[in-house]
Amino acid sequence: MWLVVETSGAICSAGIYDPATKHWLAYSRIDNADHSAVLPPMVNELFDISGVGREEISSLATNLGPGSFTGLRIGLSFLKGFHAVFKPTFLATTTFKMLYYSLPEEERHGTIHTVVPMHRKKIYLQTFINGENLEPVTLEVHEAIRLFEKTKGKIISSEKTEWLQKLRETTVVFQNSEANLITQVPELEVMDTSEILSLEPRYVADFTPHSKHH
Repeated sequence: MWLVVETSGAICSAGIYDPATKHWLAYSRIDNADHSAVLPPMVNELFDISGVGREEISSLATNLGPGSFTGLRIGLSFLKGFHAVFKPTFLATTTFKMLYYSLPEEERHGTIHTVVPMHRKKIYLQTFINGENLEPVTLEVHEAIRLFEKTKGKIISSEKTEWLQKLRETTVVFQNSEANLITQVPELEVMDTSEILSLEPRYVADFTPHSKHH
């Protein structure tokens, strides 16, 4: 069984998932949540609803971002505490992959831009071309608009933004990143035990500014 937690945005969600049957045994979400306050009781309720024992959890799965740095730290801290007691495998993915694999398989072709808006008119961006992902970058909004107009393709954003909706020549797909997308990502990254205590959310410092690519 997997315990899955997603705290990268305004939605706090968690679930207990059976990878053998590919079904959720319990799942819950709260919009605009105080993650630190709602996550522990939410997970306790999931165990009560599912009837799964905590010792039955074989893997912990979460999103390392990008997203809210505070929210991501809360989710990671919670799972690290669970890991310290029960020692399950730790699995991780990114918001970019969650957005990409939210598309049906037959639509994951061509150029697909996955976008996470950030403050000060910047975005996080990772582009997938026929399933192959390019290196993630940070862009100014005006840079992103020029790129999208030049390359076309689909845009999947974790949030609706006014400037994105104005790109009339680009197919725009809006998708909120939630925990139930994690199970659709085949490239879940298995973390070694020695790496878990040093895990940190991925945020702007991990990405190369777009200007350094040219």
